[in-house]
Amino acid sequence: MKESNAALLKSRWISWGPVHPASGQLRVLFDTDGEHLLGAKVDIGYVHRGIEKMAENRFFIGVIPMLEKICILDASNYDLGYVRAVEEIHGVDVPERARYIRVFMCELNRITSHLYWTALMAAVTGFYTILMWAINDRELLLDLGAEYTGQRVSYIYIIPGGVRQDLPSGFKEKAFEFLDYFEQRLKILYDTFFTNKLFQMRTSGVGVLKKEDALRLGAAGPTLRGSGLKIDVRKDDPYEVYEEMDFKIPTGERGDAYDRCMVRFHEMEQSTKIMRQALESMPDGPVKVRVPWIAPKGEALSRVEAARGEADFYLLTQRGSKPYRLKISTPSFKNLYLFSHISRGHLVADLPVLLFSLDPFPLDADR
Repeated sequence: MKESNAALLKSRWISWGPVHPASGQLRVLFDTDGEHLLGAKVDIGYVHRGIEKMAENRFFIGVIPMLEKICILDASNYDLGYVRAVEEIHGVDVPERARYIRVFMCELNRITSHLYWTALMAAVTGFYTILMWAINDRELLLDLGAEYTGQRVSYIYIIPGGVRQDLPSGFKEKAFEFLDYFEQRLKILYDTFFTNKLFQMRTSGVGVLKKEDALRLGAAGPTLRGSGLKIDVRKDDPYEVYEEMDFKIPTGERGDAYDRCMVRFHEMEQSTKIMRQALESMPDGPVKVRVPWIAPKGEALSRVEAARGEADFYLLTQRGSKPYRLKISTPSFKNLYLFSHISRGHLVADLPVLLFSLDPFPLDADR
């Protein structure tokens, strides 16, 4: 009995979230022995909204605003994944100019998402100046998106058949001006944050995810590539005009939190190159074609490389104006499975670094 009580006192289960400001509506349960983590598990579902079911009661184009709310930080990539499935069922050929615009905006959203993650990672490691820098640079990018779409975060501009409108006059010049500025900012971020000794001490060797474990546990996106696996839908199964873009897939070597951070940083570098190429190579022509309101009976599977990893969209239709079934597999849901694996043996103080090295978005996991 005394031994049992001693073991009970030694082990403590602690609940972190979902109301904790750093948890993002996510609840984490972790078992501790003093300052050491014995185990951890993620409890999701606190922000589940049933978007896949609600889609069955919306017109095809009316589903788009809901999909953006799955991961509002990366709205364009989620729009594109769904819209491509709709276009496949209708047998629609999208104009070439619209494809270039889509790629440009998807990479713009990839950077805004990674900058948001940079701000969060800077906050949990104590670099509050970097937090402000990342948020400020993200604001400039949101302004650029608003210049084109008319809205700062939720764009609703990728639609079946193309994009809602063409680029406004003077947009390319403003975009090139931002890219010139941001390329210099990335160098400053690298020198002051990502190579900072204190940041490296907080992240190096923390949360190691070996290559074989990343495959076995179903990791996605930068988390997967941080373990040394060069897997990216944009290269492995190119869509839109990604096959015409010259870019690299950054990977890590050790699979720790630092490698996952560096993959996201280098992805921002590659995204600026893609955006520049898309603007320079963009042909003239229409930006949309008409898509009938009534879809034929059919099914389609579309996948895109979102900021957090591969997002899959399965669409089933019976002849009508609404989806019959829509199922979505999101990267945050996949990556949250890894948290229990990478957290064992670390300190409680490492918990925020472990969690945000996966860059989860709770609404993305819950849908």
